Amino acid sequence: QMCIRDSSFVVTMRDVTNAFPSVSFEALDESIDRANGKWEAQLLKARHHQMHVRIKTGHGTELTIAPGSGGAQGDGVMPVQFRRTYEPKLQKWIEAKESDTAANIVARDPVTGRDVGVSETVYADDVKEINMGATAKEAIEVIARSSRLMDQQIAGAGLTQNVAKAEHVATFFGPGQEKNTCLLYTSDAADEEDSVD
Repeated sequence: QMCIRDSSFVVTMRDVTNAFPSVSFEALDESIDRANGKWEAQLLKARHHQMHVRIKTGHGTELTIAPGSGGAQGDGVMPVQFRRTYEPKLQKWIEAKESDTAANIVARDPVTGRDVGVSETVYADDVKEINMGATAKEAIEVIARSSRLMDQQIAGAGLTQNVAKAEHVATFFGPGQEKNTCLLYTSDAADEEDSVD
C-alpha cells in the first residue's frame, strides 16, 4: 500500500545481543512476580537463580559455572519468561517512538474498531520496524532516534542491540530516489546513527 501511495520508507531488522543469556535476573524476577502467585514465582525464579552450567573440556576435566544472568536457552520455560520480560520493554519503546517521531502506521481492527499499530513486528528477540523518511538523511535520523529509544528501554533488562546484525531495506520514491538509496546503503549505519543528535 505504501508503494502505491509513493511514501518512502525503510524497513529495519533489529536483533538483541545474546538475548536469552543476557537478560538480568532482576528483570526476569520482576516479570515472574507480575504473572504468578508467590509459590509459583519462587519455583520459577529458582530455575535461573540456581542454574549451573557444566563445561566438559577435551582433557577429561569439567568446569562448573553459575551464570549471573539469563536462563538456559534449551529450557522449555525460558522462552515464556523471556517474552514476559522483553515484550513490556518493547511496548514502552513503541510508545516512546510513536510520541517522539509522531509517525507510525496503524490499521483499523475490523472486529474491535480500534486502531492497532503495525509499524513493528516482534519474533523472539528480533524486531522489524518500518520507519518513514523522504530522504536518506531523514531516514537515518529517524532510525537513530528509534535505536536510542530502544536502547533506553531494553537496558533496564540487561539487554543491548546487536548493531552489527541490523539490516535496513530502503524504498525511496520521487526525484532523487536512486541517490537516497545509495546514500543510505553507502553510509556506515552505526556511525550515522551515533552522529545524529
